[in-house]
Amino acid sequence: MWRRLLCHHCIEGALHIGCFDPEAGSWTHPDTTQCISADASWIRSATRYDRSVVIEDPNTKIKRYDPDAYFHHYKNKQPTKVPGREVVMLTCRTKHGNERIVLDFDFMPHKNHHSRKDRNDADFGVDMLADLIDEHATQLRGLRAFVYDMAMDSEAIDDTLALGVIPIVKTPKLAGGKYRQGNLGIHTFTCRDGKTREREIKTVNGSMCVKFPNGQGVQMAIPLERANFRWGDETKQGNTAYLKVRIPRNSGAPRRFKGATASVRLNSTPEEIHTSPHTRRTRSLRPIPEADPTFKVHGVREDIESTFGDLKYRIRQKLCSYKEDRFRFNVSCYQLLRLSRTLSAFDSRSP
Repeated sequence: MWRRLLCHHCIEGALHIGCFDPEAGSWTHPDTTQCISADASWIRSATRYDRSVVIEDPNTKIKRYDPDAYFHHYKNKQPTKVPGREVVMLTCRTKHGNERIVLDFDFMPHKNHHSRKDRNDADFGVDMLADLIDEHATQLRGLRAFVYDMAMDSEAIDDTLALGVIPIVKTPKLAGGKYRQGNLGIHTFTCRDGKTREREIKTVNGSMCVKFPNGQGVQMAIPLERANFRWGDETKQGNTAYLKVRIPRNSGAPRRFKGATASVRLNSTPEEIHTSPHTRRTRSLRPIPEADPTFKVHGVREDIESTFGDLKYRIRQKLCSYKEDRFRFNVSCYQLLRLSRTLSAFDSRSP
């Protein structure tokens, strides 16, 4: 109850400083203030021992241990660091770097817990985003994008799109630094002369492209421009996203194809989802790829790294705690501190 109440006040504070304004940006080009960035980090416990150490060595002189902590790193089946908890945090910010608000946070379950099977911190971050939208849909009507690191896989990207939010994440490279590629199949392009022509669309590092032969007969890839983002009808899987793409007029494409447009589905199709996770188009397709100028909003993810660094600095040494309730109290206090400082910074610069 305390967590949900604090989350409500943080969202009210975010609206006060100008975040989630529907007019600040569009779905095609979202603004920094319309994004929620998330990440996970490790917070160490105040003791070097967890429950397993006490059970294995009942005669030890350990005065206290952390029953809710676990080791994050192992080498030769031996822990290499002190135990602790992994925290997933959702934040937002304005265009000013000192105005950041922690909207919500939660602890990830123990590594051996059944809810951790085949799931990472990005999956729990998407679940927290879904709870946030369910509880505060009216206040978050200006939310456009969800920024995360490359821990977000194709399934988490599909889940984010199903929530009606654009995921902004880099595309992981293959072994040897090669770009990940895919094939979206044949699409119908509407040309400027009013005729429709079909062409195969491929993906490279999150971007879409089409291939045409040059003067020597060699197939050349031509990147497609992002023209317009729209939401389709809601299905059983959730919202469906479409992107209208355009063949650049100043490209090396044949004249009849220059300026032609086509609509591409961004979500994985039901057939791709049920066939194999390796066939999902979201493995190599991004709503906003790294090559697009709008991808600059991904830079807000670095702010949450700074937020975690500040949090760890403030709960170091004597302020470190053990047991989950004390962990949660410390992080909640930091959430209040971050909120009060942000509101003070905003009011001091506002006329």
